[in-house]
Amino acid sequence: MALYPSLHRRICGSSIIANCHDDLGVRAWRRSSRLWMMPALTCLAFISSAWLTPPLGRLIADRQFRRHLSEYIRVADELKSGEISCPDSCRTRLGVINVGHQPAHVRAILAARCNDGSAVVVAFLIDTHVPLLHEGDVFEGYEDGNSCIKDSMKPEHRWPYMRQVMDRW
Repeated sequence: MALYPSLHRRICGSSIIANCHDDLGVRAWRRSSRLWMMPALTCLAFISSAWLTPPLGRLIADRQFRRHLSEYIRVADELKSGEISCPDSCRTRLGVINVGHQPAHVRAILAARCNDGSAVVVAFLIDTHVPLLHEGDVFEGYEDGNSCIKDSMKPEHRWPYMRQVMDRW
């Protein structure tokens, strides 16, 4: 006799049949429900998400970057021209700067600037709940051979994994 007589009776049709193994488990569920593939499809979707989410995240981040590019360029140009003041700490390394017209989705702006304004690095830290996947966007307004830019000012020291979206960004 089965452990659950009512279930056995429902599946096999009678509690008298003791060795009914024809319609147990997945086969019985498949015949009684149209959603019998849902567990397998859910598992497949979960496994495939490891390959699908990084490109989707990059697509969303790039779209948001392009939407706010004009605001980023305005801040970088104002910092380079000297309209935005740079505290002493941002002359030797990336430091937080205060901007009156900070973009709405930006949590903080880090910047480094040479005294003569020949080189600028500006990092826009995005206000996101997933900081390890996408922290922000960086503008590198300097040439590689510029003697003013020290290693501590380069964004690669703070963020070793960067990908280029467009020229200087």
